[in-house]
Amino acid sequence: MIERTAAPERVFVFLMLVFAGIFLANLGGWDLWNPDEPRYGQIAREMMESGHYIVPHLNAEPYPDKPPLFFWLVALASKPFGDVNAFSARLPVAVAALGVILFTYLLGKRLFDPLTALLAALILFTSEEFFTVSISVHFDTILALWTTASLFFFYEGYTKPSGGKTRYVLSYICMGLGLLTKGPVGLCVPLLTILFFLLIKKEIRTVKRIALGRGMLIAVGMLALWLVPACLLGGESYRQNILFEQTFGRVVESYSHQNPFYYYLMEFPLDFFPWSLFIPSACIYFWRNRSRQLHILFPLVWFAGTFLFFSGISGKRSLYLLPLHPAAAL
Repeated sequence: MIERTAAPERVFVFLMLVFAGIFLANLGGWDLWNPDEPRYGQIAREMMESGHYIVPHLNAEPYPDKPPLFFWLVALASKPFGDVNAFSARLPVAVAALGVILFTYLLGKRLFDPLTALLAALILFTSEEFFTVSISVHFDTILALWTTASLFFFYEGYTKPSGGKTRYVLSYICMGLGLLTKGPVGLCVPLLTILFFLLIKKEIRTVKRIALGRGMLIAVGMLALWLVPACLLGGESYRQNILFEQTFGRVVESYSHQNPFYYYLMEFPLDFFPWSLFIPSACIYFWRNRSRQLHILFPLVWFAGTFLFFSGISGKRSLYLLPLHPAAAL
């Protein structure tokens, strides 16, 4: 039994080294691609040149579209080079992708067994959209890291009631990091997954045990440490934009990437290729064995809740669904 458990773990360590080599081998081998990569790289460059790390700037004008954590990470990775280049701009994303794979594996072990966890990690790495986005300069892989880590720490605490407090705090800290990466979505995805999971399990009273109120103070407090001084320094236009247009505006009537509610039904099978070919048979298998496959509920709620949440937002892009890819792999 020990040998059977240890073998997938050794294979996973080997695979992580292979994954890291593939991600990093030629990360700076091509120029930053329009429209997003050069823009995000320039914002990090202006941070380094001006020393203004609270309010991101693009072409010397405040940039209110996103919180600053991603730009901080790019600037940090670029420090040894003295400037932002293609490699340093993509490095935080590639490292985050390895983190997503790691937490997917750890959660898979907790939910199922080491072999299933190993397969989930391999499925995630080889899915088309996850791999493509993880070698580009985008927020979504880093957001997926905080989401996956938050849900892993929650489930660890949920299954270990005696030692769950520290894990719940770590889960809320990851939500706070998600807020600092991409705004409210960094909180909504893990929070809705947790609440729907407890509701379906008819354990809504568990909200008291996980100290949800205190957790929201931790997550929102982390955001406020940046947001309050940023609003004071950025001026009225910056404040209005980041507080309203970039949140409610994108949800109700996005000024960019507007798509119909069924957009992801058509896009996700292509994004999760080739593994999406196996989803129908997997659903049939788990439905037939649902009384013996209770652990599938958590990733199922994670996937379905996130899918519906993003489908209800007017602005849609394929990469926005990256936080549910670990659930799909599991």
